[in-house]
Amino acid sequence: MIGTFAGLIFGAYPSGSIITFADFKKKVASRFHEHEILGQKPKLEYLGPKLDEITFTMAFNVAWGASPVIMLPLLENYVRKCTVAPLIIGISAVALGNSQYVIKSLGEDHHFINMWGQVEGASVQVTMSEYDGPIQPGLLTHLIPRSLFK
Repeated sequence: MIGTFAGLIFGAYPSGSIITFADFKKKVASRFHEHEILGQKPKLEYLGPKLDEITFTMAFNVAWGASPVIMLPLLENYVRKCTVAPLIIGISAVALGNSQYVIKSLGEDHHFINMWGQVEGASVQVTMSEYDGPIQPGLLTHLIPRSLFK
């Protein structure tokens, strides 16, 4: 197992399915306000940290046992329902302290479409943001049923 988010396990499943990611990037930044001063350089005022942002790409292919027809709607549901969950890569949470994340957006590329019009291969650009708000009932998901993977 490479990691997990909201019941989705990154790595190889006992059934032979493979779900993983590439191009993992984390952005950490601070917030500032710039005060203009006549005849001088502006002065920066530190306001606090920004929410961490993470991006990565996932690939789904029926040949790997990870059907885009199943996985894409699952990820879209995470976005639409504001699923909040820890993002764990390796043996630790990605962010120390607050490791709660949400998927803010998805960008889908459909690479292989069969003669019946079904997507057999796709990649997804995932953008996640640290979630520092209250966790409301219903925002956490349940484990993904293993029956989704053949």
